[in-house]
Amino acid sequence: MKLRYTAIIILTVLLTTGALACGGGGADPIVNPTPQDNTGGATLTGRILDREGTPVGKPWVTIVLITGGGGEITPSLQPQETGPEAGMFSFVGLPMGVPLTLEIGLMQIGIGRNLGYIHSLTFTSSGTFDLGDIVLENDFLDNGWSAYISKDYSLAVLNFTRAFNDRFLQANLSYSSSAYTGLGWVYAKRGKDATTGLYYIDPDTGDWLDYINSYEWDQALAQFDRAIANFNDADAYVGMAGTYLTLLGQSNKDPVLVGPEIPFYSFIEFYFDDAEEAIEKAMVAAPNYSCSHDEISADDLRATLMFLRWIQGGAISVSEVSALAASPHLNQGSRQLLEVMPDLIEYNPYPQL
Repeated sequence: MKLRYTAIIILTVLLTTGALACGGGGADPIVNPTPQDNTGGATLTGRILDREGTPVGKPWVTIVLITGGGGEITPSLQPQETGPEAGMFSFVGLPMGVPLTLEIGLMQIGIGRNLGYIHSLTFTSSGTFDLGDIVLENDFLDNGWSAYISKDYSLAVLNFTRAFNDRFLQANLSYSSSAYTGLGWVYAKRGKDATTGLYYIDPDTGDWLDYINSYEWDQALAQFDRAIANFNDADAYVGMAGTYLTLLGQSNKDPVLVGPEIPFYSFIEFYFDDAEEAIEKAMVAAPNYSCSHDEISADDLRATLMFLRWIQGGAISVSEVSALAASPHLNQGSRQLLEVMPDLIEYNPYPQL
């Protein structure tokens, strides 16, 4: 029994902190530096430049302020393509204390990319606030991954959503699949961070309990499903596997509550199969996979796959585990897993699942 619970604990370590763990920011308060006679609200101004530093405007630029409720505020002064006010915009009479999101988009037909800028802000006083020159150097996809890496998940969602909603970019399968993949990783990460765990039975009443953050993980899997329309998107398959394994880890966070009447594995065999299949497809698409936004390598995938095959009754030898454990390309979770697997294999505490 001790070995059995040890295996559960190791499984939880792997899935919640380890090999395939799926790697928020709020609105910035704006304190107006030079308040003016604008008692009807705040004024927001700025100038839009392309990556070469040239002012840009209509018809290639879109600019809007979005309220927390989803409403849109259009600028009082739209940016123009030419003239003395080229690229300049202004919003007048903006409310105090209301979270707003400034969204700017620029289609550059020549290079086939939608450059973008998204910024959250809240005004704390009336007056004029000048954002200065806004250079659209990156596209929404780049900005989305940058926000994900910095853990600003709300901003990442805005950018990824803007990327795949663009009709021009839908024709680029690689681009749109990466946007869906990014959104999937965001939902998977948010679901993992916000979840306290899933317990199947109340030890006092015997009632079934479901505390799982199903919305976030359902959304993650839905986005990964869209992404794998591009079967070469290994990152989508890895994110999908990580989501299944996170579900697995959360469902067994407290093995005491599972109890002897309900073997822990009776609920998770389905996720084993799906996770294994997703990893196998990822390795076909990218045998030398290296994640650009989380610490996951091809050898981390091999370690996870080795564990999944063993726990389902596969013939995995200690020598295979030791050989992979010597790799310098393993993250901490994979190293922890491979350190304990030899003992688990030697004692083999459960039958084939």
